Amino acid sequence: MSHPFFTVYVPFHSPAYAEAAQRALESLEAQFFQSFEVIVVVNGTHIPFWANPVSFLSDTRAAFGRRLISGRFHTLAAASNAALDVARGEWFMRLDADDAVKPDALAEYVRVIDRAKRDFPDAAFVVAGHWDDTGELYGSGLAIPAWWLRSQGGYDPDLPLGDGRHLRSQLEKQFGEEAKRRLPRTSYPVYEYRRHLSSMSHPPEPEEK
Repeated sequence: MSHPFFTVYVPFHSPAYAEAAQRALESLEAQFFQSFEVIVVVNGTHIPFWANPVSFLSDTRAAFGRRLISGRFHTLAAASNAALDVARGEWFMRLDADDAVKPDALAEYVRVIDRAKRDFPDAAFVVAGHWDDTGELYGSGLAIPAWWLRSQGGYDPDLPLGDGRHLRSQLEKQFGEEAKRRLPRTSYPVYEYRRHLSSMSHPPEPEEK
């Protein structure tokens, strides 16, 4: 294969996340399925300490290597679009810097994708790797066809990124009632999600009036 099956991007915005992000990347190194590339998206000039050596870009089990891009991104959505612009993978997925994936995560995504393609030959569906008891989809851990996300214009860079809600809305606009079927989930949560107040994807608290 001349291109990766997955592009997994890791947005990084604070030195406080350096060690957590290293653990996130280590969880990718442990993947059984290796047809993927990793893109670390650095917001600003806070290059994490482990990304400085040249070996960071080459010392990886990912079949298509690692890349590092940086810039001034005013929202997580803008950082995500920057990764999408250079992504080579068929499927696009975000791994937040303070989260991790189980060793069989990408293999499980592939299993669900292969099964879903029989129902949706156009491949316009999104696979969830994590959800809560209510069925709410989380933006991190969603495997999205890169071509379809590009066809939607990517993300609105001026809005807070709520991938699950955004993508559900886009699917509903395009497919109506069938949209629910186009949101398959892995057979168990393979994405280890940690939600806390300082998460980049955590919605801001409303201002007091």
